[in-house]
Amino acid sequence: MKRGNNIIKQIGLFMTAVDQHELSKLLSDSFENIHFIDTAKSNDKSIKELTTLAETTVAATILNAAVFSIDEYRQLVDAQDTPPYSFPMVGKGMIQYIPPTVAKYDDKCLKDGYLGVSYNVNDSETEAFVKKVFKMVGEKGKKVFFNCQE
Repeated sequence: MKRGNNIIKQIGLFMTAVDQHELSKLLSDSFENIHFIDTAKSNDKSIKELTTLAETTVAATILNAAVFSIDEYRQLVDAQDTPPYSFPMVGKGMIQYIPPTVAKYDDKCLKDGYLGVSYNVNDSETEAFVKKVFKMVGEKGKKVFFNCQE
């Protein structure tokens, strides 16, 4: 979807911890300078890097540092004046990752997670990154259909 000068895209995901590890490995193997950053609010400005997306419980940023460097990312965090500090999840070179969780209304149900992006329509580097990641997820993912019958 295009909104003003922004491209906004999102894909829903149901993934186990094993799937999250596999996606992390696939991304690390496919991109030379990929970072997984925990984006939970914090009273500390330190960037907490994850080795796999399975380590996050709230959200993570998938950062392609070849497009937007870790130093540029750090500057966005450092520009904030007071805690709790927020860690950027969308923008140049970034993909937001929200993990699937157990649904609050029923502990036997899974709530989907997603990959989401929002970036400038003229940002061809981020566009190429997003297209490649979304294509890889589509190729590796499995479609599951559930028919609920009582």
